Amino acid sequence: MATNRKTGKKASGDEFLGKKADDALARLRAMNE
Repeated sequence: MATNRKTGKKASGDEFLGKKADDALARLRAMNE
Protein backbone atom coordinates (compact mmCIF):
# COMPACT_ATOMS: atom_id res chain seq x y z
CA MET A 1 0.00 0.00 0.00
CA ALA A 2 2.19 2.81 -1.29
CA THR A 3 -0.61 5.36 -0.84
CA ASN A 4 -0.31 5.02 2.94
CA ARG A 5 2.81 7.22 2.69
CA LYS A 6 0.56 10.20 1.97
CA THR A 7 -1.22 11.08 5.21
CA GLY A 8 -3.78 13.22 3.36
CA LYS A 9 -4.87 10.27 1.25
CA LYS A 10 -5.00 8.02 4.33
CA ALA A 11 -7.17 10.55 6.18
CA SER A 12 -9.67 10.79 3.32
CA GLY A 13 -9.69 6.99 3.11
CA ASP A 14 -10.53 6.70 6.81
CA GLU A 15 -13.29 9.27 6.34
CA PHE A 16 -14.71 7.21 3.46
CA LEU A 17 -14.67 4.04 5.58
CA GLY A 18 -16.40 5.94 8.38
CA LYS A 19 -19.18 6.99 6.03
CA LYS A 20 -19.62 3.39 4.86
CA ALA A 21 -19.86 2.25 8.48
CA ASP A 22 -22.49 4.92 9.21
CA ASP A 23 -24.52 3.80 6.19
CA ALA A 24 -24.36 0.19 7.37
CA LEU A 25 -25.52 1.16 10.86
CA ALA A 26 -28.38 3.20 9.43
CA ARG A 27 -29.48 0.22 7.32
CA LEU A 28 -29.38 -2.11 10.33
CA ARG A 29 -31.47 0.34 12.36
CA ALA A 30 -34.02 0.63 9.55
CA MET A 31 -34.35 -3.17 9.35
CA ASN A 32 -34.79 -3.47 13.13
CA GLU A 33 -37.64 -0.94 13.27
